[in-house]
Amino acid sequence: MAAAVFIYGPALSAPFFFSDDAALVFSPALQAPVDWRSLATLFTPAARPEYYPIRDLSYMLDLHVLGGDPSAFRAHSLALHFLNSWLITRILRHFGVSSLLAALFGGAWCLWPAQAETVVWISSRRDLLALFFTLLSVLSYLRYQRTGSARFGALALLCFFLGLLGKVTYGLLPGSFILWCVLTRRRTDRWAIAAAVLGVFWLAWQAQFISSVHRNSISLPLLLRWQLSLAALGRMAAGLVHAKWIALDVETAGAWWLTGKRFFTFLGGGIWIAWMGGAWYAWRRARDGLLLALFLAVAAYAIYAGVLTELKSFYAGRYIVPAFTVLFVAGAVFWARFFREKSGGAALALAAGFLLVAAQTPRQVALWSSSIGASLHAVSLYPDNIALKSQLLAGFWNAGMPEQARALAVDIEGRCASQADVDGVDPCWFFYAHAKRVSEWTNQAPAAAHFETLLIGSMERRGWHSSRLWKFKRALRTGGGVEEAFRAWDEWQERKVLPEHRVLHWLGVCFVEGEGVARAVFQDFMSRRLIDKRAVDEALSEVRRKPPAGCYESFSGREIHQ
Repeated sequence: MAAAVFIYGPALSAPFFFSDDAALVFSPALQAPVDWRSLATLFTPAARPEYYPIRDLSYMLDLHVLGGDPSAFRAHSLALHFLNSWLITRILRHFGVSSLLAALFGGAWCLWPAQAETVVWISSRRDLLALFFTLLSVLSYLRYQRTGSARFGALALLCFFLGLLGKVTYGLLPGSFILWCVLTRRRTDRWAIAAAVLGVFWLAWQAQFISSVHRNSISLPLLLRWQLSLAALGRMAAGLVHAKWIALDVETAGAWWLTGKRFFTFLGGGIWIAWMGGAWYAWRRARDGLLLALFLAVAAYAIYAGVLTELKSFYAGRYIVPAFTVLFVAGAVFWARFFREKSGGAALALAAGFLLVAAQTPRQVALWSSSIGASLHAVSLYPDNIALKSQLLAGFWNAGMPEQARALAVDIEGRCASQADVDGVDPCWFFYAHAKRVSEWTNQAPAAAHFETLLIGSMERRGWHSSRLWKFKRALRTGGGVEEAFRAWDEWQERKVLPEHRVLHWLGVCFVEGEGVARAVFQDFMSRRLIDKRAVDEALSEVRRKPPAGCYESFSGREIHQ
């Protein structure tokens, strides 16, 4: 713990970057007073564009208890990281790993370089919380298996649900519990079945929520197929190799296994050790070879899926942490048992090797202490990834570096002319959005209009309704008239009632074009019952109480008052 504080300490004073400011500082819902009404808003799906209530609740507590200092947010994330390391140590102890080895492996996991993004980037809080509640669920389920106490079974189910509220990554975790019961010829207990039903229900609800809020065509079969293709086989593998208690995103694990670049070479070595340890243990415990055959099939799938993920990789930490947790803990269990039979000194040497890898961690922490550093590092790993370069473009924009931003924009636009992603879809919309902002920032109106046209075209090729939203903005900005803007608005909203934060957002967009336009838009919304005046008045009263600084793109809290 002391070593982790020493390594992560310099990052505590880093500023907000990437989406931290939009998600935290500029969110009126999180700045509202902590009362029953504000808590109900956090846990009401329609009130927020993303539904991560556990994450948002932790942000709200940070804002009100610790203030808006980014160091307070990172200290909270670091504390969660410590708790996750401790839970991993407890799980290792349950599987017979000695106290010394469990502490060494838990410490190595805490200091592993791949964790830097999850701890330093505040927007990754949801990953820490989801992992925390999942590990707590695992530990509770293990105690239920040992004691038969219904109290631990209920606690495992509750923690599993809280983990789903943090992130849906571990939605198929109960599959490992059930599969383990089947393979060991135990009766499947009611808590595992209840958790499985809850997981499937939650996936179905997430499919409906994504479709309704983000207007993407997501169905339960599609979401289940995504879960199965990315995670389920690996999560089942956790049960197959007697590590029955934890989730695994095998696709991403395969990607980083195959990655041989810089510090991920060490990470790939650790995953390789875990897979080989798992294969050896599966061989020892296999019944009629079934266990080994299934395990090797999952390993082969990891290689195949890893190649695909390598092409699409965006951020490292948010996806590698679930996979790495499983593989690291499983490898620790497997090899600790192996060396316990052979040589205790060899086990200590293996743990020391894991700890040596942590020497790479300070460099990763330094990179993740600024948006430019993190983006530069990611671009160095994936020089052809347009999305990563676009994020670096935003970093230059935020840091006030126009020459670098313009040079990078020229480079990316050249790549966009000839590159498509693995699905054959134009991947450049992210770049066009950032390039438009950079052009506006550097007072290049023709370039901004050019990138806006490219952005709308890219979104239309993807079939995204957001293209109509951008048409609405352009109609106001270019003097196309309120009527043309309304037509674009109708296409996008399809006359559905708007949540309050969207009302304020679009009134603000209109206000930039003039008070008359804003009043006309407001009256039109009211006449067609697209908004509710009382809800708007309540939202405005909150803004007056504590004006957000620079929120909603381009207008200030003072202008919202008007």
